[in-house]
Amino acid sequence: MKVGPDGAIYVGTQSKKRMKLSGVIDGKLYRISPEGEVRVLLDGLLLSNGMEWSLDEKLFYHTDSDTGIIKEYFFDKKTGDIKFTGREAHVPGVDGFTVGSDNCLYIGCWGRGHIAVVDTETMQVRKEIPIPVKIPSSCCFCDKNMDILAITTVADFSDIKTDPNAGYTLLLKTEAHGRIPYIFGETKLRQSTEL
Repeated sequence: MKVGPDGAIYVGTQSKKRMKLSGVIDGKLYRISPEGEVRVLLDGLLLSNGMEWSLDEKLFYHTDSDTGIIKEYFFDKKTGDIKFTGREAHVPGVDGFTVGSDNCLYIGCWGRGHIAVVDTETMQVRKEIPIPVKIPSSCCFCDKNMDILAITTVADFSDIKTDPNAGYTLLLKTEAHGRIPYIFGETKLRQSTEL
């Protein structure tokens, strides 16, 4: 779940097939407007998961995690409508992600023990940043200057004896920095001095 630059909430669900309830692939990506309107933007997903907007707010990135693919969409800030650009990035283990000032996506890669950095100009993995835990689940920028990458990790599927940092939130100083999160119902960014 994330709030977008249009002040709406974007939230995804997983399919009945993924939950082993049936063979139906019915995961969805929803948009909930500040006025309470609920709309389906994407359907037929296994696991609607990571999402983010480009720095200029004209593009939207989304992953159906089980496919290992991030797709790029044109984004209409007035309506919240999205349209596939035809571009995608292949990122094994893709889970939650965020965007940095370098126009790259920073991606928690489930079970891979690293953060993948995808250049949105080329939609290619630029580098992988190793971290001392097997399952990173997501990341976001934080701190006063928004130059610390906070990385959430998972303990449920890990052996604490061999993966002692599992379940902790890791902090990583970066050269890139992030933007202040959007707020539900607001279409303008807060200033970092308000933190």
